[in-house]
Amino acid sequence: MPASAACRHLSTPWFCTPGSLEPGVQVFAVGDVHGRHDAFLGVLQAIASAPRRAERRILVLLGNLVGKGPDSFGCLDLAMEARTLARVDGLIALPGSQEIMMAQAILDPEAHLERWALCGGQVVLEEAGVAEARDNPALQAEGVGAWLPFGWAEGVRDTQGWWQNGDVLCVHAGIHPQQDRVAFLRQPAFSPRPHHWAWMGTPFLSWPHGWDPDRRQIVVHGHSPVMDRWVGAESDMALFTPLAQRRLALDAGSGQRAQIAWAEMVGARARVGCIQQGKGDRM
Repeated sequence: MPASAACRHLSTPWFCTPGSLEPGVQVFAVGDVHGRHDAFLGVLQAIASAPRRAERRILVLLGNLVGKGPDSFGCLDLAMEARTLARVDGLIALPGSQEIMMAQAILDPEAHLERWALCGGQVVLEEAGVAEARDNPALQAEGVGAWLPFGWAEGVRDTQGWWQNGDVLCVHAGIHPQQDRVAFLRQPAFSPRPHHWAWMGTPFLSWPHGWDPDRRQIVVHGHSPVMDRWVGAESDMALFTPLAQRRLALDAGSGQRAQIAWAEMVGARARVGCIQQGKGDRM
């Protein structure tokens, strides 16, 4: 399953992080994918080619594999094969806002399908061949569900929204710096609360004070694009690493163009890469 020759690889140098992973672990985190199949495949192949630097290699998908882009079902298929394709020992697939809205639409189409369609799901309905059945949300939900593994929507609903190793916390959108951390992260995927780990923006993105008294913890997240253009320069790559705010921000704007950011971390060192597919095309 080779990636297209048009696939471009960019990377930062290795840099030191404020905190560290546990010994013996090499972590790869992949930001928002949004149906960009070839770029996602390029990321998995880049991870597979990275040397083993620890006993255990773990791949963390930060969510938003689906929605907005042209091949959501293909990206879900890649995610199911990701452990083999990326040559890792463990896989953590966190739900993102798109997976949550899609699962809600499948399980309760009358209440949620229209909103999901407006927020990135329309292309998924088109991909499933049910976009024209606008007056029948149940039929549309059934059509989308037919493309998914059995129990996928229930799995999204019931899956934990975060993963932590050492000082590194992975979560789709972020955390609320002024709320109890444990209670915030324990919110279920379908929580109606206004601040949620799958939609978090302000004040998380502008918080300057760190996440723990020693300012060692790093939050690795996606959801909020770091730019609205193609990544092209070294200064652009630096936008993925706002370490002064104790974050790695891995949404490269794949909702608009086929580029995906990912990070490799081991000990207290990290690097960030970006894969671009078909630069110049919006879809």
